Amino acid sequence: PSSSCWTARAALVHPAWWAAAVLLLVNDHYLKGAGVLAGWVTGKLSDFAGLLMAPVVVAAVVAPRSRGAFRLAHVAVGGVFALLKLSPACSAAWCALGGALGMTWRVVSDPTDLLALPMLLVSEQLFGHVLATSLLQAWQRPLAMLRGGVGLIGVVATSVPPPRAPVLTPK
Repeated sequence: PSSSCWTARAALVHPAWWAAAVLLLVNDHYLKGAGVLAGWVTGKLSDFAGLLMAPVVVAAVVAPRSRGAFRLAHVAVGGVFALLKLSPACSAAWCALGGALGMTWRVVSDPTDLLALPMLLVSEQLFGHVLATSLLQAWQRPLAMLRGGVGLIGVVATSVPPPRAPVLTPK
């Protein structure tokens, strides 16, 4: 298809996008801290899965009409990711922003997480050639938007909130 009819939302129906979303959600909500895998493994799993799917979510929200704009979403996600991983001050500001929005985010600044950046190239190559949504069935359009919402929650709100102080009850 020509880039004039291409849309990022069509990538939300791709099985690889869904596999990354499921991996990210299971990893962040069940595997992290469960002792099943080492902490560095679960951290890297989140980074790799997140960088595969996050640019698609950003592009689906912004709704670019060209593959060039889709590539820019990848560059933007990579830039923010690098800032968060290299700068504890940026990570703290990001977490504060999440707190102001009522979300509990935990970001660990770890330069070794930059090893996941090549997933942006995989994402662009894998999802940058998806057929236009006009070729999707009518029932798939609302489903794609729902998938985008699930992806947005998975990418943005994956940190497990810290435990609350124990509640003391009178005897």
